[in-house]
Order: sequence, then C-alpha cells, then structure tokens
Amino acid sequence: MSRLCVSIQNTSYDHCLELIKTSDLCELRLDSLSLEDEQLKQLCVSGEIIACFRHGKHPESERLDRLLKAIQWGVKYVDLDIETDQELFVELKNEIIGKDIKLIASFHSFTETPADSVLMRLITKMESWTPDYIKLACFVNNDKDNLRLIKLYENTRNRIILGMGKLGRYTRLISLKYAPFTYVYPDECEATADGQFSKSKMEKLQILLND
Repeated sequence: MSRLCVSIQNTSYDHCLELIKTSDLCELRLDSLSLEDEQLKQLCVSGEIIACFRHGKHPESERLDRLLKAIQWGVKYVDLDIETDQELFVELKNEIIGKDIKLIASFHSFTETPADSVLMRLITKMESWTPDYIKLACFVNNDKDNLRLIKLYENTRNRIILGMGKLGRYTRLISLKYAPFTYVYPDECEATADGQFSKSKMEKLQILLND
C-alpha cells in the first residue's frame, strides 16, 4: 500500500508545521506559501518533505532561489516539472547530486489526458532526467482516459499516475496499490488538485482495501 503525501498550500507557517508533525510525508507548494527563509529552513528539517514550486506563477529566479534553499536545508525530495527551463534544471540537478535527496520528474495536463504516443514521449523525456520517481497528473474526460493512465503502471514501481477531475478519482484509488506514494489534502483545507481526496477519506479507503 502506498504512502500518503499531504499537499500543503495557502496556509500559515504554524499550520504547515502542525501538518508536517502529524503526517508521514508532506509536499510544500512553495509557489503558494508565504514563508520567511528561517521558516522554510525549519520546515525542511521538521519532517519528510517534497519541495515543489510550479513554474509560471512567479519569476524563474524566485523559483530557483526557493528550491536551492530547500535543497541546502535538507529537504528529502524535489519535484521538477518537465517544462522546467533546461538551465534551471541543470543547476538544481547538480545541487542534488551527492545529497540524500530524491528527484521527482512531473507532468501536468489540466484539460485532457494526452494521446498514448504523447504520454510515452513525455515519460521517455522524464526518464532521461534519471529521476527517482515519475509523476503524471492529467485531467480525465472519460473512462477510457482512466484505463490509459492506469496502464502506465505496467512493469514499473516508480510512477505516480493521477487523474484529475471527478472521473479521475478512480486512478487515485488505484494509486494506493501501485504508486510509491499518492497525494491528499489536509481535511481542513482545500484540495490542491481537482479530484483529490482528503487525508481522512484516503485513510479510510486504505483500511477498506487492506481488509
């Protein structure tokens, strides 16, 4: 059974710290958290953390600065989107080398699940980064999309395949069995992705699947 990663955004430092101390694994969405450097440093050493800073919302210089600091302060995972600028990627990857930090290569499509040929090209590109994990999150428009996404788990144990939207919830159930970890949101907060389950609901589903 996969681990649950609590995805944290749009909340205070104190709440971040509380969530980290009561969770097995957390993702800090640094692009939507207002944290002072000292606060970020403290969070990085308070638990097992994935540092994530999505591109597009802030200048790339700010993104690079926050991720480099998270790496230097002992974060355990770094999530880099496939659309990351090559120069920025190389700098971050070089900083990770030699440290006990795992790399997550990720791709997100918020409107559709791309054609199978496109998905395989994306996976091939991400594999060229030699990541520890590959994450694909795609919006599901029909049941066929679900089946195509689930098929991506074949012959691998390092992929996190997630469908977005109401129909995509089925893939999140499947991720409990086949993904190394899957993403949930804190019960008292909003979801960080369309179709995401809350932590308490996913914990109940884990119990049902384990019976």
